[in-house]
Amino acid sequence: MIIYKVVGIEITMTNSELIDQIKFLADSLGFRTGLHKPRMVHCQTNATPIAYRITIHGDFTDCPIRIARKKPTLETKRVDSQMTGIQIEADEVDDYFGFELDEDGLFLLGDMTVTHNSSYLRFEAYHSAMLGKGVVIFNYDNDPIDYARSLITLRCGLSNEKLKNPKLMSDAEMNMVKNTAHELYSLPIYIESKHGDVDWLKRTARFYAAQKKVGLIVVDYIQQIRNSDKDSRNDDVGRTMSALREINFTLNLPILAASQLNREIERRSGATPMLADLRDSGSLEQDPTVIMFPRTTWTDPTQAEITSFPENVDPRTHRAYPQLKAIPIEFHVKKNRNGPTGVSEVVKWNKSTGQYGTLENNSR
Repeated sequence: MIIYKVVGIEITMTNSELIDQIKFLADSLGFRTGLHKPRMVHCQTNATPIAYRITIHGDFTDCPIRIARKKPTLETKRVDSQMTGIQIEADEVDDYFGFELDEDGLFLLGDMTVTHNSSYLRFEAYHSAMLGKGVVIFNYDNDPIDYARSLITLRCGLSNEKLKNPKLMSDAEMNMVKNTAHELYSLPIYIESKHGDVDWLKRTARFYAAQKKVGLIVVDYIQQIRNSDKDSRNDDVGRTMSALREINFTLNLPILAASQLNREIERRSGATPMLADLRDSGSLEQDPTVIMFPRTTWTDPTQAEITSFPENVDPRTHRAYPQLKAIPIEFHVKKNRNGPTGVSEVVKWNKSTGQYGTLENNSR
C-alpha cells in the first residue's frame, strides 16, 4: 500500500468574512480547501463567539512562512487527499473542443466563476414564453434538469446554488419553488434533448411550428450537432448552418443559436471579440443575420464598482462578497444585415439567477 505525505494547515478565527476571503484566495492559487461547520467556543473572558475553521492542503514550498510553529506539518495518510476518483484512459486522436465547465460553461470569469453562453439563450427563451410566444429549445449540450432548474431560478429569483442543494432552502423557499414549477408547467417551453442530425432538426422544427405554434427556435449549440462521421468539422458546421437558414426561411421563425469560440481570443491583448473568433467560422460568418458576442466590461473592478451592484454586497456586513454575484455585460454586434453594428448599452447580469437587466431598474 502506498503512503502519501500531505502538507496541510488549519486556520480558525471568528471573522467569517476573512475566512471566506482566505478560501477564495487559496482556491485561486490551486490549493485544496475545506470549510468546517461553525461552532461556538468558550473564552477565558466568558465570551462565546462563533469560530470558523478552514483547512488548506497543497504544496507550501514557496510560501514565505517564517514563524517555525506556523509552518505546515507533514500528514501521513493512506490515501491521496488530492485524488478525486477521476480515471484517465487513452482515447483516439480527434477534434479538440476544450473543457466545458460551466455552472455549465464555456468560459472563466476573472473571479473564477465559470459561465456559459447558454445563460443568455435561456433568458431569451424564458421571456419569449412569458410573452405568450412558444419556444422550442434544441438542447445538445446540457442536462434537461439543468434547463428546468435555470427556468425556475429566472422565475422566482432564488439562486441556482440553493436549487442544487435543497438543504439550503427554508420551508417558504421550498414552497415558492413548488409553486414556480407549477406555473412554469403551463408555459409554452419545449426542450428537445435528442442529439439528432440536421434532418431530424428540420422535421422537429416543422412539427413544433405546425402543432405548437412556437415563435422562437433556440439551438444550444451549433458545434455539437454531428451530421456525418465522414465529414470534416467545417463541412459539418456548414450543413448545420444551411439547415438553420432553411428553417428560418421556410417557417419564418427567428432562430437563436450559440456557438463555440476558438482559443485565439485568449491570446490577444484586450481580447475584443471578432468574427474570426467563432470556431469553424466560415459558414458561421456568412449565414447568420446577426452575430453578437456578450462580454463583461470589468477587467479589474474597483471596490466602488463592485459595491455599486447591491447583489454583490453582503447585507450582514455591508461589504462585498468574495465572489461576484452580478457583473456588467455589453454585447458586441459584429454583423447585422438589417442594421448597424457596434456595442450595446451596458446591462447587468445576475449570475446567481441568470437575469439580465438594465443598470437603472434591473428591468429587461
